[in-house]
Amino acid sequence: TPTLPEPLGLTCTPDVDSVYFDWEDVVGATKYCVEVEVLLSGTWEEGVFAKLSFGTGDRTDGGVMGDSYLDVPLTAFVYDLDLNGTPDQLYGEARAKVKALNPPGKGVRSQNNPFSGWCYFEIEQ
Repeated sequence: TPTLPEPLGLTCTPDVDSVYFDWEDVVGATKYCVEVEVLLSGTWEEGVFAKLSFGTGDRTDGGVMGDSYLDVPLTAFVYDLDLNGTPDQLYGEARAKVKALNPPGKGVRSQNNPFSGWCYFEIEQ
C-alpha cells in the first residue's frame, strides 16, 4: 500500500538550458522521482514516447535530496533513438509527473506511492 500521498501543484518551466520542476512539499517524503515522457510521434493517447526518470537523490542543481523541486539541464533529455549507442538530444512536446518517496529500502516501506497529475511543456531546439 502507498505510504505517502501524491504531490500537488506540479509546474514545469523550461528555459534556454533546463527545465525547472516544482511542486508542494509532501510531509514524510525524503526524496522525489520525476518521470518525463517526450512525444516522438503520434498523440499522447496513441503515440511513441521516450521515457526518462530523474530523482532528487541524483540532483546536480545544488539542492538537497528532500527539496520539492528539481532543475534538470536540457542535456539530460537524451535517448538513443537510432540504437547506435549514442544518446540523441530530445526536443518537442513533453510531460512530467512526480511522486514522493520515503526510503530506506524496498523491503522496509512500499514505494508504490501515487504520482501527481501530468504537467505539459515543450523542449525547444
